Amino acid sequence: MWITRRDLLCQAGGLAAWLSLPIGCGDAAADSVGQSSALAAGETPMFLHGVASGDPLPDAVILWTRVTPIDLSSTIALHWEVATDLDFREVVASGSLLTDSRRDFTAKVDADGLAAGTLYYYRFVVGDVSSPIGRTRTAPSGNVEQLRFGVTSCSSYAHGYFHAYRSLSERLDLDAVIHLGDYIYEYGTGEYGKTSPLARNDPGVLAKNDPPLLLGPHLLS
Repeated sequence: MWITRRDLLCQAGGLAAWLSLPIGCGDAAADSVGQSSALAAGETPMFLHGVASGDPLPDAVILWTRVTPIDLSSTIALHWEVATDLDFREVVASGSLLTDSRRDFTAKVDADGLAAGTLYYYRFVVGDVSSPIGRTRTAPSGNVEQLRFGVTSCSSYAHGYFHAYRSLSERLDLDAVIHLGDYIYEYGTGEYGKTSPLARNDPGVLAKNDPPLLLGPHLLS
């Protein structure tokens, strides 16, 4: 039975988004470490919040990223690409856009002209710096016999167990990933169960003073 995206969202009862595998491919963790070092040296803007995709249609999908700027007063030019291969030799869609502090240096692209039910890879580029590569899939067209979803729920960075996302990212048979719960909690250190000592930042403080800094570890996990 075919159901529309609107029907799915309504029946889910408060589902925030239908996400189509917004999971970085390749060695995204290594990329983030290298970018952190470069950022500390003040060399160039970096992609410390990773990439994401969602809201798939049969011919389009939304792509997202955030650039970590060196100069908060700057305007940053980004280039984006969608390809059928990891090496980006077969680019099927691309474009450019600007972002600045008015958008918190985020970028959102409605990449269209794509084929239905197809796996794609995407990335953003600023100068010579490329974001981690993301993987996404367009929605199928017409009637389909079945759809296979990955489902996740509340995910506290401070409590760990994010290896489940790695397992999801290794599966190529999923049509979409649906996130049903929260992943940022307004609690101070030690106020909400036993947490990992690796979670050094106090979410309660960061949520008030620097939301982008709080979001970074979650999006790159």
